[in-house]
Amino acid sequence: MSMQINGLNKSFGEISLYRDFSISFSEGTISCILGPSGCGKTTLLNIIGKTQSFESGQLVGFDSKIISYIFQDPRLLPWKTVEENVDFVLSHDLPFGARKKTVNRFLRLVELDRFANYYPSQLSGGMRQRVSIARAFAFPSDLILMDEPLKGLDIKLKLNLIKAFAHIWDEDKRTVVFVTHDVEEALLLGNEIFVLSQPPVTTKMQRVVDTPILERSLNSPESKAIKEILINTLGE
Repeated sequence: MSMQINGLNKSFGEISLYRDFSISFSEGTISCILGPSGCGKTTLLNIIGKTQSFESGQLVGFDSKIISYIFQDPRLLPWKTVEENVDFVLSHDLPFGARKKTVNRFLRLVELDRFANYYPSQLSGGMRQRVSIARAFAFPSDLILMDEPLKGLDIKLKLNLIKAFAHIWDEDKRTVVFVTHDVEEALLLGNEIFVLSQPPVTTKMQRVVDTPILERSLNSPESKAIKEILINTLGE
C-alpha cells in the first residue's frame, strides 16, 4: 500500500514550486526527503498535513490518516510535566489506567521514564526532543510528519536522538515522512530516500535502503556507497 501525490501544482507568486509533481510513500516505512534549501520540502509536508493550499493535484490515501508531528522545536507545554505532555495528546475518553500505561510505554522507549515528573525547563534540549518523539508516537496517528527535528544539534546529541527514534519506530512501525537536509540522518533512518531538485521540483533520485534500521551504521560499505551517490546527486 502507498500514499500518493499526483500532478501537484503549487506556486508562490512568480515562482512555480511544484509543476505536475508526483511522489508516493510506502505505508509502514520511513520516507526521507532530501533537497536543497528552498526546494519546498516543508511546503510538501504542509500540503500533506492540510495546512497549505495548492492550485491543483490529487492526494490519494491521505484522507483517512490521523497525523502527528515532530518539529525542530519540541513545542512542549511548559506548565505540564513530561508525563502530562505525553498524556495531553491521548483521548481522555480512555480510562486513566490505559492512558498511564501508554505514556509509560513510550517514555520507557525513549529512556525518559525516570523523568516523568520533570518539567520541560528542567530538561536538556535533547531530552525535550525525546519527549516530543514519545508524544508523537503516543498519539494514535497513522502518519508522522517530521520537519527537520534534528537540525542544528551537535553530532552526539543527534545520534542519540536517532537511536531513540529508531528504537521506538522498530516497536511501532508507523508511516513516517521525514524532511531533512542531512544525508547521514537519511541514511540512518530512511527506508526510502528521495532527493528533490530546485523548483520546479522533480525527484532526482529515489533509493531504497534494505538494512534494518537498528542495524544501520554510517561506516558500513552500503552506507558509504549510498552516501557518495546522494551527495553527488544533491550537488548536480
